[in-house]
Amino acid sequence: MQNFNLTLEEIRASKSQIESEFKTLLLNKRIIPRSNKKQWQFFDCCFNLLFGIETGFVCSAENAVTYAHEVNKRLKKFKNQKSVQEFKFYLIHEKKLSPELVEYPASNGYALIVSNRREIEERLELLHKIIDEAVEKEFKIYKTIPTTDLAAELSELKTIYDENGSAYRDILKTVENRRQQGHTIQFPAQNPSSKQLRDTAVVKHSNTEATVEAKLYMYLKWWSIKDNDYVNPSYREELIVTYTLKQVNDRWLVSDMRYPEKNPKKLKP
Repeated sequence: MQNFNLTLEEIRASKSQIESEFKTLLLNKRIIPRSNKKQWQFFDCCFNLLFGIETGFVCSAENAVTYAHEVNKRLKKFKNQKSVQEFKFYLIHEKKLSPELVEYPASNGYALIVSNRREIEERLELLHKIIDEAVEKEFKIYKTIPTTDLAAELSELKTIYDENGSAYRDILKTVENRRQQGHTIQFPAQNPSSKQLRDTAVVKHSNTEATVEAKLYMYLKWWSIKDNDYVNPSYREELIVTYTLKQVNDRWLVSDMRYPEKNPKKLKP
């Protein structure tokens, strides 16, 4: 899968466009009210180093840490807003550079990274869609119980869940346990069981792994076929589930899902 961070060679090949967008960013008073402040001078210094240009800006290593934090914090505040810009800029310590980016020049230990914004947004949109499908398919297989032949449903589940992951195993365990107990949410006809995805937030993502928090409403009111009555207690919660997704054969699949011990009040920003 493509790395959204541009190599130094790619940056220099697109110098005019990247330079134009960087200048537009510095002139955006909504994001950077005062571009003459030290942290933005440091930001500009790191950008120019990408093209072998020395701006003459000097600061201590200690100040560089502060400047990088302030710049990234400010840029992150606006990351979810619509933007016509093709590229995204941020500072990272040279020790955290991936192997293909070690050639990035650094100032006081910090390099300015240039990423393809549109491709990042496409990835985020895809991750949200996968979680939506994961919630739908999990609930769908619960509704098949007490059906004994689950071949079609399991095949469908594997299009979203990694069959070697804990999330897939946990779902199968629930299906098997409920089937052995003779429980179902198919009956009676008015069974109110439902599962709704109300919100999602991508916490972090890379080329190989992603973490997504999902706010779910779950209502599972199991019916005992043997007792011809509802099983108590029923499960009715609004909670935040943390999904881990991994790249498996060039596809994003859910490998793990963690339920909180205590229900947090809101998603992470």
